[in-house]
Amino acid sequence: MRTMLTPLIPLKMDPAIDIDRQMANWEPLVPLVLGLHGMVIFFSMSATWWQWSAIASVLLLAVWAGSPWGQTQPTRVIRAGLLFGLTWPLLLTTGGTDSPFLLWYFILVTVYPMLLPAPFSPILIGAVPIALLLLWPLSPHPKSLLSLLACAFLLFFLGWLTWSLKTTLMRYTLWREESERRLTTALDLAGVVIIEYSIPFNDDRYRGGPWAAILGYELQEMPLQSEERLEWVINHIHPDDMATAKQEFFDYVGGQKEDYHYEWRMKHKSGRWIWVDGHITALKRDESGRPTRILSTTQDITHLKQTEHELRGVENRLTGIIDSALDAIITINAEQQIVLFNASAEKMFGWPADEVLGQPLDRFIMERYQQAHRQHIAAFGQTNIANRPMTERDYVTGRRATGEEFPIEVSISQTHIDGQSLYTAIMRDISERVQVETQLHYQANLLENVSDAIIATDLNFIIQSWNKAAEKMYGLTAAEVIGQSAADVLTTTYPEDNRDALVAQFRQNGRWQGEVVQYHQDGTPFDVLVSSTILMDKEGRPIGAVTVNRDITERKQVEEALRRNEQILQFFVENAPAAIAMFDRDLRYIAASRRYALDYDVGDQPMVGRSIYEVLPAISLSERWHGIIQRSLAGAVEKAEEDSFQRTNGKLEWVRWEVRPWHEPSGEIGGVIFFSELITERKALEEQYYQAQKMEAIGHLAGGIAHDFNNILVPIIGYAELGMMQVAPEEQLYTDLEHIRQAAERAADLTRQILAFSRKQVLQMRLIDLNPL
Repeated sequence: MRTMLTPLIPLKMDPAIDIDRQMANWEPLVPLVLGLHGMVIFFSMSATWWQWSAIASVLLLAVWAGSPWGQTQPTRVIRAGLLFGLTWPLLLTTGGTDSPFLLWYFILVTVYPMLLPAPFSPILIGAVPIALLLLWPLSPHPKSLLSLLACAFLLFFLGWLTWSLKTTLMRYTLWREESERRLTTALDLAGVVIIEYSIPFNDDRYRGGPWAAILGYELQEMPLQSEERLEWVINHIHPDDMATAKQEFFDYVGGQKEDYHYEWRMKHKSGRWIWVDGHITALKRDESGRPTRILSTTQDITHLKQTEHELRGVENRLTGIIDSALDAIITINAEQQIVLFNASAEKMFGWPADEVLGQPLDRFIMERYQQAHRQHIAAFGQTNIANRPMTERDYVTGRRATGEEFPIEVSISQTHIDGQSLYTAIMRDISERVQVETQLHYQANLLENVSDAIIATDLNFIIQSWNKAAEKMYGLTAAEVIGQSAADVLTTTYPEDNRDALVAQFRQNGRWQGEVVQYHQDGTPFDVLVSSTILMDKEGRPIGAVTVNRDITERKQVEEALRRNEQILQFFVENAPAAIAMFDRDLRYIAASRRYALDYDVGDQPMVGRSIYEVLPAISLSERWHGIIQRSLAGAVEKAEEDSFQRTNGKLEWVRWEVRPWHEPSGEIGGVIFFSELITERKALEEQYYQAQKMEAIGHLAGGIAHDFNNILVPIIGYAELGMMQVAPEEQLYTDLEHIRQAAERAADLTRQILAFSRKQVLQMRLIDLNPL
C-alpha cells in the first residue's frame, strides 16, 4: 500500500480539486445575471409602475439567490417559477418576439434552471420555445411564422445543448464524487492522510488537522500559525531523524529534488514513537523550479514496521530452522533449477550449496529415474494440491556426490510467489530406517516361521498373537484362539499341579521358565519348555506377556536315552577291570573308574574336578609324564606296553598304559583319556615262563650232548673191556684199562643224569644220604 497508493494520490486529486473550484462558482452567477437584467431594463425602458414592480421583483430574487437560506433545492424551484413568470411580461413590454433582449431572456430563464434537480430542468427548457410561440399573436410587431418557428427551434436547441452540458457535468460530478468517496474510504482504510499547502506557509485553508490525528492530538491543540505548525511538526521528529529530515525537506523546497519520500519516527501524544511514511508532490512550481504548492500524503506505518520487524525475525528464525533442520530442504523453480539448498542437504548429498544453486535437480537423481521425476513434478504443478508424498512408493532413490545410491523419504509442496511457481522438497535419509524395516521384516518372517510357538497375551492372559508354529504345535489356527483365554485354550499340567504359585511367581519376577505337559487338539500329550516374559512399555509399565513354547518331546526321549546310556557307560567305567580316567585340558578329573582308584591308591577321596597333580603328586615331579601329557594334549597318542611305578607302600608294580586325546563336537581337543592295566602278576608268570623255556633249551642241549658223549663212551668202555680181557689183571696195563673203564662209567653215569634233566630218559630212583649235603 505504501509503495503503490501514496505516489498516485496527488496525481488523482489535482484535477478533482480544479473541477470542484469551477463548480463552486456556478451558484453566484445566478444573482449576477438577475442583477444585470434589472439594470438593463431600468436604463433602456420607460418605466411604468408594473415594470418598476417587475424590476423590484427581479432584484429581490437576486438578493434571495445570494443569501445562504436561498440556496436550498426548494427555494431554487420557487425562484425559478417566479422568474419564469416575471420574464414574459418584461419580454412583452420590450418588443415581444422582436425584442433585442430575447437571447438575454432565454439565457436568464435557461441557465438558472440548470442548477435545479430533474425533472424541473427539462420542463423549463421546453417551456421557453412554447411560451415564445404563444407570445407571437400578442406581439406589437409580429414576425413571420417561419421566423418564429426558427427562433423557437434555435431556443430549443440551445436549451437542449445547455441541458446536455449540464447533465454531462452532473454525471462527471457524480462520478468524481463517487471516486472521491472511494479514494477517501481507501485512504481511511490505509491510514493515509492528505495535506495540501503553499510554500511559504501562508495558506490558512488547510490547517494540518491530519498531522494532529496521526500524532494523537486534537486540531485545537495545534498552533494556528503556519510557521508555528511547521516548527511543531519538526519538534515531534525523533532526534536521530531530525537532521536528515530537515536537510531533505529543505533540499526539496529549494528545488534540488524532483520528488521527496520520507520515513520518520515521530513522537505520539502518548509518549511512544511511531513511524510515519510520506510522499510529497509539487502541484505548482515557480520559474526556478522550486515548488510553491505541494500535496503531501502521510500515513502511520508503525504497525507495518513492527510487521516488517516481526517478518525479519520470522525470516531469520525460518532461515535458522531451515539451516538447522535435520531434514534436507531443497526448493526448485518451474524450470526445476535449485534456488534453496540447506546445510542438511549439503551433508546428505555431499555437495556444497554454492555448487548446486541454479543447477537442475536431476544431478541428485539416478539417471534411470530422471525422466519420470521431471514428469512427476510437472504433473504435480498442474494440480491444486498444496503438498503430498513424492511418489506412491515408500521412498525414492537419491544419489550422493560419490555416486552412492541411498533411499530418501520425500514430501513435495508447491507455492506461487509473484507469479512464479516454486516447489519445495523435504527429504530425509532413511537408510537406517530401511535397514531397520528390512531387519524387522526379516524378524517378522523369522518370528512367523520359527519352529517355536510364540504366543502374546495381555495382562489378563487373553491371547493377542499366535504364530504358525503355534498353529502346528496345538492344531488350532490363530483365528480360533485370538481373543480367548490362554488357560482355556492350552490344557497344561504344571509341576506339582501348582499353577497359581507359578503365576504369582511370574508376576513377581517378570519371567518364568520351566517344563510342563500340554496337549494337542487331538488329545496327544507332549512335553513343552515354557519361557514367559512380561512386556513393558517405554515407561516401564507392564502391558502384556509373551511366551515361547518349544516341543521338547523328542529331546526328552533323547535325554532319557542319553541318561540310560550314561548310566550304562558309568557302570561300565566304574566296573571296568582296567584303570580309566578322563581329564580336561587343565588335567582336572572328569571321570575315573573304581579300578583306577584301587590301582593308584586313591582310596575313597573324590576326584572329579580335582587336578591330577593334586590327587597324584608324584606325577607333578615327573618331567617324563609332563612331556607325555603335553604331547597328548597336542594330539599325539602315547602308550607303553610295560612300565613300572612304585606304590606308596614301596611295592613295585608293573603296568601297561595308553594316553590319547578326546575331542569336543567342534573338533577341538577337550582333554585326555588315560587307560592302564596292572601286569605285575603277568610279568612274574612271563619271567617263570621265560626261565622254563631257558631250562628246556638247556635240557635239549644237554640231551644232545649226552647222546653224542654216549656215542663216544661206548667204544671207550668197549675197547677198555676188550683190552682188559686180553691183559692179565695183575698187569699195569690192566690197571690202566680199569681206570679208563671206571672213568668212562662215571662219564656214562653223568650222561644219564643229563638225560634225566632233559627228561629224555626214565629216572632211576635211589637213596641218597642228605646229611653230608
